[in-house]
Amino acid sequence: MADESDFQLQNSLQAIEYGKECVKAGILINGGAAVALLGLLGGGKATYDVDGLRASLTAFCAGVIMAFIAAMIGYAAQTFFAINNSIRSSGKSEGTCVPVIVSFFGVLFVFGSIGMFCWGIYTAGQAIFTEQCSAGLIACAVRDLINATK
Repeated sequence: MADESDFQLQNSLQAIEYGKECVKAGILINGGAAVALLGLLGGGKATYDVDGLRASLTAFCAGVIMAFIAAMIGYAAQTFFAINNSIRSSGKSEGTCVPVIVSFFGVLFVFGSIGMFCWGIYTAGQAIFTEQCSAGLIACAVRDLINATK
């Protein structure tokens, strides 16, 4: 039968894996959005608001950087947790304040990466669909796509 320490170890391993997947997703989503935006710019004849597209590309790049920083913070947090567990296993009573605070900042950077993606999508949409179209957003997109292929 597994004891409490086995459960805590498995729980910690799953939390680490989940954190790594969140960071990978932040890098992949923001990087993919930046590449898609560059592909849109390179492939069409339509005109867009360049400053808005620059802002959205900057937001996507900031999201990738924030995800990388979250990965580094995650590594530091796990190191602090390991040091803390080593101290506790030697019989000394040590609080978990530093690893928890470092982990909190890592989570903030992951949420910041998601926020940068959302901001990049919003600014790209504003830059691409600058004209008001009475038929709606999708109709404007279709019209721009047809005009770009002419």
